[in-house]
Amino acid sequence: MLDTVDYVDRLPTVLRLCLRDWSAEGKEERNASYFHILNALSRWKEDVAERAKLTVLCPGAGLGRLPYEISKLGFHCEGNEFSYFMLLTSNYILNEITCADSEKIYPFVHQSVNHLSFQDRTRSITFPDVAPC
Repeated sequence: MLDTVDYVDRLPTVLRLCLRDWSAEGKEERNASYFHILNALSRWKEDVAERAKLTVLCPGAGLGRLPYEISKLGFHCEGNEFSYFMLLTSNYILNEITCADSEKIYPFVHQSVNHLSFQDRTRSITFPDVAPC
């Protein structure tokens, strides 16, 4: 069983992953890794009709952005994640949010380094950059 300190330590990770995986600001970092996977899958099965017959397993799916992008290519995709923090957050993003940029978070508020001013720490971002529902 996790104690309270473990739970508190996981929150900054979820906030940073919301920034990377689901905001416009994280697009460059997201594309650096996801692009290669999506491109390889697209080249592997060029016929979109054939893609629908295949299931792609995405272990360690985090907040679900990669499975979301794979499913947009026409594949059936199943994301697998161990962390309840990731599961709860990805469920909310993928199944409850209906408008792009409708949620606001402060992903840097837990960081005390690499900030020039207090405003850098309290800067907000909106997410998701797409409407997943």
